Amino acid sequence: MQPIFFITLSGTIPLILLLVFGISCYNSIIAKNEEVNSAWAQMERTCQCRTDPISNLVKAGSAYISHQKTTLTEITAIQANRQQKLKMLVKELQQAQSAEKTTAEQRNLLLVNSK
Repeated sequence: MQPIFFITLSGTIPLILLLVFGISCYNSIIAKNEEVNSAWAQMERTCQCRTDPISNLVKAGSAYISHQKTTLTEITAIQANRQQKLKMLVKELQQAQSAEKTTAEQRNLLLVNSK
């Protein structure tokens, strides 16, 4: 009986060792897989932390550009209005000068006629 028990035991020990080795390898693979998943999660958090400020910066830039556009439009309208008023004032001044000139000429004529 001893030789059969020894053969059975000697056949069982390598199987047990092989089973333990297989379980150890499987656990190692699972642990490495969890490390990889954890690293990817960390990478995604880092990328998200970087993209949030960028999107906020884009929004702020868009708001600033909109404000600048509105301001430029208003300034352009004000300048156009000023130009128009200036042209009207120049025209009125020229008319006043022309009227003054004609009045001075009429006075000269009256003076010449009255002598």
